[in-house]
Amino acid sequence: MFAKKSLGQNFLKVPSVVETMLDVAQISNDDTILEIGPGNGIITQELLARASHIVALELDDRLIQHLQKKFFKEIAQERFTLIHCDALLFDPTPVATFTGHYKIVANIPYYITGHFLRRYLSQIKQPQSLTLLVQKEVAERIVSQDKKASLLSLSVQAYGRAKLVRVIPKSAFAPEPKVDSAILHIDIEGRNFDSFLHEESFFSLIHSGFAHKRKQLASNLKQSHSKIPWTDIFSHHNLRHDIRAEDLSFTQWKILSRQLLV
Repeated sequence: MFAKKSLGQNFLKVPSVVETMLDVAQISNDDTILEIGPGNGIITQELLARASHIVALELDDRLIQHLQKKFFKEIAQERFTLIHCDALLFDPTPVATFTGHYKIVANIPYYITGHFLRRYLSQIKQPQSLTLLVQKEVAERIVSQDKKASLLSLSVQAYGRAKLVRVIPKSAFAPEPKVDSAILHIDIEGRNFDSFLHEESFFSLIHSGFAHKRKQLASNLKQSHSKIPWTDIFSHHNLRHDIRAEDLSFTQWKILSRQLLV
């Protein structure tokens, strides 16, 4: 079956990559798994061999038919639930399957990575962990290998710890993407905020801070939150007035975001 470029489909074809993903995710027969974009079912098949129940979200109606045929027995046994929907619109909170703990395992399209992470990391009912195939450069930004913060790395730090497990060459996919991928594993630790209002303030502030990357942080914040005395606040916290958004740590962003609650 040909991949749809419009859906960012690149089908994984190397079983050893799947084994590594499931080992890192520590999949056991007690686990409920949410799989995003099962595609041709290479990850699904191994998940079914290890986990208790798999819920898979697939947007492509062609693949729905393929997966229904391939996993007919598991669907009949109610071990595999296939949902035809957009993963970016799905809400696991009211679904009975996710009343307990669950983990996410997915080979997601590159172009939805940021939106996907924010949506599922911030769910009221958070997963225990996410084990994902993402673009290598994105994974490197998330784990902050260059010690510079980004919207993605800060968003992940708000809820857990990320690890780049292994780089996966583009030859492991069909069709081959233009860049290499990586297995990214995120252990969820909960919400590192005083309240939901503080959580909202944090994300509002970092989006403002990174709005114009070439500008100094103070300029960005004055433009979006003009009533707050940022010059005095920077001085109080010993922050340089020419500092840029990427130079602040997660803890410093948390402290600054409390100013929006005053």
